[in-house]
Amino acid sequence: RQHTASDTLDGVDFPYLARVTKLNAMTLASLASAPRPPLEVKVEGAVSADTKLSWTPVTGAASYVVWWRDTTSPVWQHSQIVAGGETSAVLKNVIIDDWFFGVQAVSADGYASPVQFAGLVGAFLQALVLDRSKRWDDAIAGYEKAIALDPSFLDAHKNLGIVCIAEN
Repeated sequence: RQHTASDTLDGVDFPYLARVTKLNAMTLASLASAPRPPLEVKVEGAVSADTKLSWTPVTGAASYVVWWRDTTSPVWQHSQIVAGGETSAVLKNVIIDDWFFGVQAVSADGYASPVQFAGLVGAFLQALVLDRSKRWDDAIAGYEKAIALDPSFLDAHKNLGIVCIAEN
């Protein structure tokens, strides 16, 4: 049923609430056990039948998973596992214009980080995390990188201005 302002405690399904709470705790424990997502995920492949992704190495990553999905898909559709010592992958016959790309780090125990988007979206999201952590110089560099990738990206300009004001 739909929740309303007049809901009372007698309407709470406590067994269901306990299962949801357990699921949330397990998800958080899994994320806490995973390495951090890769940073600076770059994608290349203009005027090529192949796409190359590269990223900075992650401490604690035993392997990486490169993900890609159709630009209209809400879920990752394809993946390729990459050994932990590698920091790049070439996706043969995957044309850059048709897909979104991302990379996740995986621990030796199989715990996986969230997928870090490549390119503009990844640079912007990384800058947001640095911004929220009050790492102003790094956030500024991240927003500037996003702007360099797309000078018309207004949110990056806006956030860059806010961080510059907050820093001073």
